[in-house]
Amino acid sequence: MRTTMTISLPKEMAKDIKKEIKKGSYASSSEFFRNLIRQWKEDTLYKELMEMRKEFENNEGIIKANSMEEALKKYES
Repeated sequence: MRTTMTISLPKEMAKDIKKEIKKGSYASSSEFFRNLIRQWKEDTLYKELMEMRKEFENNEGIIKANSMEEALKKYES
């Protein structure tokens, strides 16, 4: 099920989006914003994963291990 949202944009931003739609990059402004949100979610997840990786490499995560294999074994048990 979809929900409708209304947003306000500066004229220049609205023009930029309309240009992208005209170029054929997106079928509609809704598609533009859905894609933008998908990218934002992907970027957020990537940053979280990189932070977890740093914690793991510094042995600061929830599971203390010397290797990924060891961490998986501990996680699975």
